[in-house]
Amino acid sequence: MTQRTFVTFSTVALALALSAGTAQNEGEQVYQQCAACHGAEGEGIGAAPALAGNQNLQEASYHISRILNGGAGMPAFRDQLSDAEIAAVATFERTSWGNDFGEVTAEQVAQERGGQATGGSEDTTGQSEAGAEAVSEERTNVEETAGTASAAQSPVTISTEVIAEGLVSPVQLTAPEGDDRRFVVDRVGMIYILNADDQRLETPFLNLSDKLVDLQEDFDERGLLGLAFHPNYAENGHFYVYYSSPLRESAPDNWDHTARVSEFTVLADKPNRADPNSERVLLEVDQPQFNHNGGALAFSPEDGYLYIALGDGGAADDVALGHPPMGHGQDVTSLLGNVLRIDVDRGWPGYAVPQDNPLVDKEGHDEIYSWGWRNPWRMSFDRGGDHGLFVATNGQNLWEAVYEASEPGNYGWNLLEGTHCFDPKLPNESPENCARVGANGEPLQLPVIEYPHLANQGDSVVAGASVIGGYVYRGAAIPELTGRYVFGDWSSDFAEPKGQLLMATLTNTPGALWALEQIAQLDAYVLGFGEDSSGELYALTTESTGPTGTTGKVHRIVAGQ
Repeated sequence: MTQRTFVTFSTVALALALSAGTAQNEGEQVYQQCAACHGAEGEGIGAAPALAGNQNLQEASYHISRILNGGAGMPAFRDQLSDAEIAAVATFERTSWGNDFGEVTAEQVAQERGGQATGGSEDTTGQSEAGAEAVSEERTNVEETAGTASAAQSPVTISTEVIAEGLVSPVQLTAPEGDDRRFVVDRVGMIYILNADDQRLETPFLNLSDKLVDLQEDFDERGLLGLAFHPNYAENGHFYVYYSSPLRESAPDNWDHTARVSEFTVLADKPNRADPNSERVLLEVDQPQFNHNGGALAFSPEDGYLYIALGDGGAADDVALGHPPMGHGQDVTSLLGNVLRIDVDRGWPGYAVPQDNPLVDKEGHDEIYSWGWRNPWRMSFDRGGDHGLFVATNGQNLWEAVYEASEPGNYGWNLLEGTHCFDPKLPNESPENCARVGANGEPLQLPVIEYPHLANQGDSVVAGASVIGGYVYRGAAIPELTGRYVFGDWSSDFAEPKGQLLMATLTNTPGALWALEQIAQLDAYVLGFGEDSSGELYALTTESTGPTGTTGKVHRIVAGQ
């Protein structure tokens, strides 16, 4: 898996470097500001990957896109650098330290950007010292005001339009690659198809309602929770679901239900119907309580493996019937409280375990990729940039958080709640000090996004009740959103439905939390988000607090007027 890339440009130094440089050495001049993370010889420092010998750079469009749009751990520079400047630094990286990947032209950058080439080296080298200082001052002021890598972009204004309604409790929308249909997951066991004209097909793609545990009408977190299409769905017709089934006979007494991850296959002669008899059960995990199920499924665009999010088993504080003394989050001998990573193409009739999973040949389940999760309700891979994995996990009493979780390891629960120390005996307080390492001395990973609960808002610009994970925007309809993480919160008010749509932007400060703002509020509870095959986004809502009624809707996120 490609490592996360962290790049920080000192804008003052960058402006001076560009003003002093020439067309011949401009790329090397700019790269001096990259060296703090990527190394003077492209060797990579810390989490930033080496550029020397990096085969990802062979593909020029990927290389250009990485600089333009950033990635999971890298800011976007489409508004800080001209096409000529990006071409220069990319060429330097592609032809230095033994790399022989060829040059990049400003025209290639313009094509990737989607417009006419901007600013040649003559504009930069001909700039006066006063002009350089003006650029420096302008960029510095932007950083001081907004503190974001995308601060120079136009303000983001969005609208929403309802394209489907009459659902019960929609939690996800997704699509196979290259398919203009959208598949909507309703918690009550249905998967519906919206065609290219936004019409919902009358017959469900799949009906699993008879396989679900009996659902409560109020605040039930169980049901059909996740859907992921195989990367080669167009050829093999396989897709995967996560649902809450009745407790199996082998489960411990007095536990609540069994989570099941299964493969199904589409009918060969009916592309809008799945074969209900094709179920191949991959995984079953018993859950002690009804809540904290996780439920998200996602295939990595890099390694092709299936990632499965499982919550800590429920109740509160990771302390209750069926929870070990350390909590499931910190117990790697339990499958609960983890993100799993499996190979569905091998190991028939089940699955295989990738041999680079972190606990292979160590204590703990081989399937575990990361642990220390409370309720990773939604997760997604960035379809662009470095394909980072974003996991949104619901907090206990004080904090909600989103993690860039591409790397394996320990993500903190129940030792931390977000960035804050956590004590299960005092869940309404955050101790000042705590051990920030796991049982084996591994560091606890911190979130990239965090905000408080409503009662703990203080001076935070955003507060909420329950984070709902979304996607890094890579569509074409709202260019200002490109590279930003769009997500939400269930409601800004427990007493009535006031769901929030939120946006987070990577900052220029390594290790800092992403800049956060609300971009819309809906008169409904936000349950999930969706991404179609073109990278456009959707919000899924209901006006009910549980899986009942028919107030569920799908909202398309569009540019504001």
